[in-house]
Amino acid sequence: MTDRAAAVVVSPSLVPGATGRADLRAGRRTAVCAVLASAVAGGLGTARPPEQVVVVAPTRRWRGRTTDAGPDVGALGLPVPGADLDPSPDREPLLDVTASVASVLLRESGWHGPVTTVEVSSHEGPAVQDVLDTLTGHLGAGHVVVVASASPDGRLGEGAPTALREAEQIVHDIARALIPPGCPTGPRGTRRPAGS
Repeated sequence: MTDRAAAVVVSPSLVPGATGRADLRAGRRTAVCAVLASAVAGGLGTARPPEQVVVVAPTRRWRGRTTDAGPDVGALGLPVPGADLDPSPDREPLLDVTASVASVLLRESGWHGPVTTVEVSSHEGPAVQDVLDTLTGHLGAGHVVVVASASPDGRLGEGAPTALREAEQIVHDIARALIPPGCPTGPRGTRRPAGS
């Protein structure tokens, strides 16, 4: 377990501009960004800001660990970062929804350093313990891990695809394994994960 990991609950409505000029989710976005800013600034016990932030998030299809994939917020009618670039077979695919929102909010929180993304699927990819071993390696190198989920309790609605519901639960299991019980940034801390 580590104090260099934080859990946040995110949704597309937290992306700036997603709810129009009224900005209905400004308060929630501020809460999530405060947790993220604290993590990357050393507020979770790190002696100095990390060299890298690792985002863990659920996805329906395993795509492995990536350092170059960008967020995809085009479905919200918002500009997609990198959309002006020519398509290339060497270019990594865009991130899935939860990882995309977490990446956008990391930038909003003031982090402009490297971001590695690990999108977790229930049907493909490594076992949970292998993912934890990978994350432990990042933490050992002084990196900060942000576990991003779409629900405060690991349960998505019945309308969500089965693969995504299962991946959401796996991500919550990872958060519980990484973050000490009682930590306010954890899934079962003194308060619910920011953004819930």
